[in-house]
Amino acid sequence: MPDASHGAARMELQSGMFRGISARPRQPGLHEKTHQMNTPLPQETDEEAGPDTENVESTSSQRVGPFAKLLSVLDLFSAERTSVNIDEAIAFLGVGKSTGYKHLKDMCDSGLLVQRGKGEYALGPRIIELERLLQVSDPFLIAGKAAMVVAEELCENRALMLCTLYQNRVLCVHSVGPESIRYGKEYMRIYRARGTALPLFKGAGSHAILAHLLPHQIRSLYLSNASEIAMAGLGSEWKDFRSALARVRKAGFATSVGQINPNMLSISVPVFFDERVHGSLLLLTTNSSEEKAMVDQLAGQLTRIAGRIEQLMAEGSLV
Repeated sequence: MPDASHGAARMELQSGMFRGISARPRQPGLHEKTHQMNTPLPQETDEEAGPDTENVESTSSQRVGPFAKLLSVLDLFSAERTSVNIDEAIAFLGVGKSTGYKHLKDMCDSGLLVQRGKGEYALGPRIIELERLLQVSDPFLIAGKAAMVVAEELCENRALMLCTLYQNRVLCVHSVGPESIRYGKEYMRIYRARGTALPLFKGAGSHAILAHLLPHQIRSLYLSNASEIAMAGLGSEWKDFRSALARVRKAGFATSVGQINPNMLSISVPVFFDERVHGSLLLLTTNSSEEKAMVDQLAGQLTRIAGRIEQLMAEGSLV
């Protein structure tokens, strides 16, 4: 077991994936004692001067094509907003009424939207078809399911999730385990169904991914999201953010405690494929003294499952 200073360093990231983005190979964790002492941290001397604002283009300044703008109407939908009216969609697109009606008709014809009532639109049946195709063709999901099915003992009063990073949010791809975790007399509900979006800078599932991005990607993130990063407790300055992620890399896994419910503890490791970070494996458990004492052991189990996912994807025999 690591000493108390190691545990304190891991828990500094209290908080509460860019899928397919190049990243460093997996760094060994504290539970991989044979290799830890001989493996240096990734070199980051090019970051010492701070982010280069002249060479990084912000996301907001990038041009958006007409097709991408049209599809962005789908961003209006959420769990709290399951339908959109015509006026909202037209205002969002920034086009005239006739053009707006044509765009929405095209999306209905493609099955991405369906009209429900006068001037109201909802998600269409084509999305159901696409979801089914993902279920049977996504190597990450299929490998994750195959590797996670053996984690029944690990998921006793714990929940295990496979996550990926999409644009500025982390998505749950697959989950196993109970719908709630018992902590004394309290039952903590797990809101992590497939498709659930999680904050980019909050929580171990995100930190495990962010820490393994390349230096220029981390700089770009900081330039675009400095205030959000500070609010998430990852550092109010560039050097603090960089140091926080370096601590995660050194440990080989990330931990966080729930902001809404401090009785919940999260442990997460990155999942790689072909030297690219594909996502993270996230374990939710109780923030009890017993579970905190098992952090290294649990992280080791997660690393083995993540390794199995990587192996199955590399074999390419599941799809």
